[in-house]
Amino acid sequence: NIRLSATRFLDALAPADRVAVVEFYGKLDGGRVEGRVNMLADFTTNRNVAAQSIALANGEGQTNLYDALEFAMQRLAREKRRRKAVV
Repeated sequence: NIRLSATRFLDALAPADRVAVVEFYGKLDGGRVEGRVNMLADFTTNRNVAAQSIALANGEGQTNLYDALEFAMQRLAREKRRRKAVV
């Protein structure tokens, strides 16, 4: 289960590590799939906020992985010299 894996990843973070939650999915619009990428939780050290966002994430339909990665990389670039990971 992807949600369970993402939640367990939170448990492995150090207290000062910041995490953001981004959902990405495809939505059928007029016969074509329109990609969606949404920031559910901006970078935070609050694990409860991140876990709640993971629980709410919509992963249905076709996933727009490349759009989501581009979005995540742009956000990570603003995080200065911290350790970084995309999961």
